[in-house]
Amino acid sequence: MLEFKDSNKRADALVKLGDLAKRGNKADVAKQYYEQVISEYPGSSSAKVAQSNL
Repeated sequence: MLEFKDSNKRADALVKLGDLAKRGNKADVAKQYYEQVISEYPGSSSAKVAQSNL
């Protein structure tokens, strides 16, 4: 799924992966996904959600 760099759903998918990692007690993995969203999609609504989950 992550290889679809041009997809408009990618940022949301990364946030969801972060959420799943967080629920699975993998905070370090979740943080990586959230930080990736923030760096690749700054200013997006997904980035705001990711930032609130950090």
